[in-house]
Amino acid sequence: MSNTNGSEKTEKSNSSRVISNTSGRTISKLVSSIIVPLLIGMATVLISVVQLDIASKQRTQDLLIANEEREQDLHIADALQQDLVLAAYIEQMSELMLTSNFTINNTIIANICRAKTLTALRQLDSKRKTQLIKFVYEANLIHHNQPHIRLVDAELDNIDLSDSNHVQGRYRSELTELPFKRTSLNYASFAHRTIVNGIFEEASLIGANFTNCRFTSTSFFGAILRYANFQNASSKDYINFESADLFGSNISDEMLFNAISIDGANLPNGTRGVRRNFLINGDAELSDCQTNTSMHSSWHIEQISGNVHLSVMSYQANRNVIFPRNSRVSTDQCFYAALGQQGQIMMRQEINLTSLAHLPISQGNVVLLFKLFCAPVGINNDNQKFVKLHVEQFDRMGVSLHNYTKNISKPGSYTRTSACYRQLYRIVFTLSFIRLSTASKKIDTDNDVFFYCDNIFLSAILTSKKNGN
Repeated sequence: MSNTNGSEKTEKSNSSRVISNTSGRTISKLVSSIIVPLLIGMATVLISVVQLDIASKQRTQDLLIANEEREQDLHIADALQQDLVLAAYIEQMSELMLTSNFTINNTIIANICRAKTLTALRQLDSKRKTQLIKFVYEANLIHHNQPHIRLVDAELDNIDLSDSNHVQGRYRSELTELPFKRTSLNYASFAHRTIVNGIFEEASLIGANFTNCRFTSTSFFGAILRYANFQNASSKDYINFESADLFGSNISDEMLFNAISIDGANLPNGTRGVRRNFLINGDAELSDCQTNTSMHSSWHIEQISGNVHLSVMSYQANRNVIFPRNSRVSTDQCFYAALGQQGQIMMRQEINLTSLAHLPISQGNVVLLFKLFCAPVGINNDNQKFVKLHVEQFDRMGVSLHNYTKNISKPGSYTRTSACYRQLYRIVFTLSFIRLSTASKKIDTDNDVFFYCDNIFLSAILTSKKNGN
């Protein structure tokens, strides 16, 4: 019995071992049959993802290259189109100028030229706008002292009219009679140029570059010059900043001091400029000369001889007079006129030292500056009618320190500087209108204008040299 039981136990044990081994192999096969395909699937997915990522990056790279090529093609096409516009403009304007009856005096031709110019400018970048402006400038089509193409409302931002060949210390090349009234010139460059008789009135010149410029007879009336660069710039004669916005610019105190006017200007530090003309109503604008022709009380009038008299008149009502250069012509602009057949009359103002209290006269580095525009009317006979300018300085005791006299018989702007004496207390500024006889070819009346003056200006400017007086 015991042997039988042992045998049965052995058989059961062997049977269990066989079943266990069989089950292990079955499970192993089952796991293998599941994991291997799963791993293969995962590997396949991973490879697919990597391939998709590579393909996506390749597509992105291809798109970038395609876009760059497209942008380059568009840029080339745009540049070519702009070149064609510029070439067509120059060709059309050249053909127009070569016609026998070409003149900007003709209103129709002037309007056609302006339309062509503004249309071309709207299609050009700053580089080609510069080329266009240089073309019309060199062709004498935009000089404002003669019939010219009006550039009002033109957009000329970033143009470069600087002298790229300028050598430090040498003569600056000139730009004369620039007609940029009410023009957009933001960030434009005029560096290293001498700007003569330039008109930048009411222009937008934000960030404009005037480095090392020298200005002569240039008006920035009402211009926006915020953050403009005036490094090493200087002015020789007549620069006007009246009502200009100079906030943030680096313009020097000397240039502002020597300006003919900074009245109403927004200065670099945000303060307001004040009038620099020591004469009251030197431009005859304090009254409406179309309705009131009487002289302003600021001028003392003295009849010396004869029947001549003085009056304030309007340019609009007197077409036979010449507009002063760089003057702002408006419907109510006035001038001083001398009328009559024969005699002498004078207009005079006195300026006390209290008006000049801010000037460093005691250091001897100030000179007086006086300017005016005068012209005869009618037959020009130098010996018969003229204006005598007389400026005299006095000390506190009434002793004359210095005097300057000039006879003016021809039309023009007159500028003069004179030493400003340290003992100066009072200045007397006198204009005498003199007519010795009437014109022989015309019977004049008491109401005929024989001479007129305008833009009468007296101020003081700083100088690096000290006056030894």
